[in-house]
Amino acid sequence: METPGRGRVFLWPDTFTEHLSPTVGLAAVRVLEAAGLDVLPVTAGKQVCCGLTYVSTGQLDRARAVMRRTLDAVSELPGREDVPIVVLEPSCAAALRTDLPELLPDDPRASRLSTAVLTFAEALERLAPDWTPPASTALRAARPTATNTRSWATPPTAASARQRA
Repeated sequence: METPGRGRVFLWPDTFTEHLSPTVGLAAVRVLEAAGLDVLPVTAGKQVCCGLTYVSTGQLDRARAVMRRTLDAVSELPGREDVPIVVLEPSCAAALRTDLPELLPDDPRASRLSTAVLTFAEALERLAPDWTPPASTALRAARPTATNTRSWATPPTAASARQRA
């Protein structure tokens, strides 16, 4: 539900986030909302795709067809004009920004969609420039895990294995 006085964004449902790491998408919604933005889904029961898989494998006719279907779906979104689309997956954002208008140069919707795309960081920077994340014990708790992951980036030595034990 939209709250008066807040900015709105649409959130792009990329395949990676939707199917492999849905908690990332849920966390993104929480952060965007905490930053004062109303987050709306891009899809209303319709499938959208940036077409990157087809572009990267040289299936350009298929990419164009997928992109046209996406433009049809996005064009039907209520209140779509002038509302940014936040894309969490950087490769999808790049495909929407560059491949889409290059492959469909005669469709003005392609240009409009490409210029509406913001990465997660860009959305926070441009739409909530004064927002700062709250101090979080969850973030502090995650730090030892990151340190532990980095320490395993090199093969363990006997000494490091004893330290971990």
